[in-house]
Amino acid sequence: MKTEGANRSVRYVLLFWNISILAACLLGFCWLFREILSVRLLALVDTQLSARSTALIKLWSSIPSVAQDALRDELNSGQIGSRLFVPDQEGDSNARTTVKPDESLTGIFRPRAFTPDGKSYFNGVTDALLDRSAFDTALRTGEPVHATVFIGGNEVRVFSIPVQGDGGIVFVLQSARSLQEYRSEMRAVTTDLFRAIPFLLALSAVGGMLLTNRAMQPIRKLREATDLIEASDLSQRLPLVGSDEFTSLTDTLNRMLSRLEATFQQQAQFTADASHELRTPITVIRGNTSLALVGERTAEEYKQTLERMHRSVTTMSVLVDELLLLSRADSRQILSTPENVQIREVVSAAIDQVNGNDDTRLSIHIPTADITVSGNLNLLARVFVNLLNNAMQHTEPSDTIELRIRISGTNVEIEIEDTGEGIKPEHVAHIMERFFRSDSSRSKYQGTGLGLAITRSIVQAHHGTIVVRSRYGIGTTVTVQLPLVARIA
Repeated sequence: MKTEGANRSVRYVLLFWNISILAACLLGFCWLFREILSVRLLALVDTQLSARSTALIKLWSSIPSVAQDALRDELNSGQIGSRLFVPDQEGDSNARTTVKPDESLTGIFRPRAFTPDGKSYFNGVTDALLDRSAFDTALRTGEPVHATVFIGGNEVRVFSIPVQGDGGIVFVLQSARSLQEYRSEMRAVTTDLFRAIPFLLALSAVGGMLLTNRAMQPIRKLREATDLIEASDLSQRLPLVGSDEFTSLTDTLNRMLSRLEATFQQQAQFTADASHELRTPITVIRGNTSLALVGERTAEEYKQTLERMHRSVTTMSVLVDELLLLSRADSRQILSTPENVQIREVVSAAIDQVNGNDDTRLSIHIPTADITVSGNLNLLARVFVNLLNNAMQHTEPSDTIELRIRISGTNVEIEIEDTGEGIKPEHVAHIMERFFRSDSSRSKYQGTGLGLAITRSIVQAHHGTIVVRSRYGIGTTVTVQLPLVARIA
């Protein structure tokens, strides 16, 4: 139930963010569309005003003085909007064509012309400037000027164009059109756009829910497959379908399951081996205790019984200590306070602890320079004690064991080579596993089977590596590599 709720939560979060992003995009699109439309419509108004003003100026300059008087009368009476005079196609200035006004254009002001001193250019007409600032700018620059002003509370677009004569600017013609219709259209378009947004969001919510459900299907299948996997059986794997991110996630989970399965199997094997190893000394102790309690025995017999029990307790104590050390290594607590350690001191301490202190069989090659690593002297010494004891157990007493130390880049390599019986190829990969012992070593040598596992854990805790190379019947070489701290000549 908790997982299903989590799936619903993810689904709704995805849907919420999709709708939110879409809403923001739609609002941004509406705003951008409105701004572009506003600029385009305003440009259209400017084009219309410019075209009408230019046509009037051409008409004024192309007709004779008599016609100009008639045109002036029309301008004075405000009837220019119903009658314009333009030359015909053959250029006959006496032929006049009536051009009807554009009925789609409303709110168009009567054209007004002003002399440079601000007075009306047409006699008998007293007009006020539509835009004083634009008039001054047109006089100063000699270029047409578009401007927006408010006249009587209405927004008006004004076009001011200077008319040049022989002596300079003769007059400035100002044409204007109210923007009320334009603004009304803009408000209507804006309203329609924003009315469409809720519908689009609702449509996207339905589509988003369908797409989200489809996208969540691989997660649901993963959950269903994961529910079938139990701790007691980690052999099952999640199905790989497709080649998307979920497939990559599934592959990662399968690799994790493989590691978990290997860890569980190792733990189970470790527990079984530890129980088996502990059962032997416990059985010995129990058997000797039972015999001692059966009846009266001599002092010598009691002594022998106690000695056997002591050996069993010692074996069990060593095993428990090694298990605790491995447990600390697994939890990365084996090396708490590393210090600078000289390799020469490590090797010397290890030789002193080798079984029987038989150092006559060792051929040691150590550079004259001091070599320093970071770690724990006792733990590192234990590494080489285990390796040297193992080499001596598998080597004839007359054979020599080589111990070589050399610098390799930023690391120091300690190599132990023997000429013993070697390791079978199929056993080399497992030699460092806990409680691993070949059939021959079980019969010939005593031990817990944890020595090399402990050795590897200590080396790894010191950020080093250990490599075993062996040829069966010829000998074995073990190389330990540790990070170098300093080399002082």
